[in-house]
Parts: sequence; structure tokens; C-alpha cells
Amino acid sequence: MPPLATCDVFAPGLALGHAIGRVGCFAAGCCWGKPTDQPWGITFSSPLAHAWVGTPLGVPLEPTQLFESAVELVNFFILYWLIKHKRFDGQVIGSYMFLYGFARYFLEFIRDDPGRGTVFGGAMTGTQLISILLVLGGGALWLRRGVARTAVARAAR
Repeated sequence: MPPLATCDVFAPGLALGHAIGRVGCFAAGCCWGKPTDQPWGITFSSPLAHAWVGTPLGVPLEPTQLFESAVELVNFFILYWLIKHKRFDGQVIGSYMFLYGFARYFLEFIRDDPGRGTVFGGAMTGTQLISILLVLGGGALWLRRGVARTAVARAAR
């Protein structure tokens, strides 16, 4: 099976699975956000969540799990539409990498759970670096499209 075409087929399901998984994170109380005074702040109260993953209790937190779930659900619908209208192999998986990487980079600014690590002397989290690499990789797959078309056009001459 051609690798990029295969990845294209899996990309929408990957986004949907990720959206569902983040609802699971919310239910478990992990992957929480920074304290907030916004009306959408979520206050966890489960001693088990605190014992198992260190979730702060009694403090309104940014519901980053739900934000990311929403982003991934939107990604799913975009990718589902795109798979039916794709023009080259790698277009759908490249779009997923780009869209997810872009969104996750910015979501990291409101995340507050430990364990993601920092790089470059604390300039960003390790996840933000991975997000940048995903955006670059997704963009490279889109740029590859132009190279592949040029090669096909030359071969047809």
C-alpha cells in the first residue's frame, strides 16, 4: 500500500480518536489548564484525580482537554471533507499535521499540567517544539505536491 495514500485514509480517524481521547482526559482530570477566572473554568473535585495525576482540586481551571477535543473534532470534519476532494497523496495527513500542530502549539500556553518538559532554556515546552515540527512536516508534504506534479509533467513531455 502506498504510504502517503494510506496515511491519508487514516488521518480523519486519527483526529476523531484524538477528540474522543481528550474527552477521556477531561473525565480523568489529567492534562488540565492554568487557573482561570473565566466563566468556562472547570473545577475538579475528585480526590482520585488528585491522587492519580495531581489534578488541582477546588480551583477553576482552563478546560484545555475540551478545547483540544473541539479542535480535533473540527479537524476531523475538515479531513473527512478533504479525503473526498484530495488532489495528491499526502494532502490529508499533511493537513492533519499542520492543523493539529498549529492548534497544539497555542493550546500549550494555557496548559498547566507537569511532565511536558521544556527546551531551549525554558523558551517553550517540548510539546511546542514537536508542534512546530508537525507544522513544518505537514507544510513539507504540501510543498512536495508541487515537486511531484512538476516531475510528472516533465515525464509526460
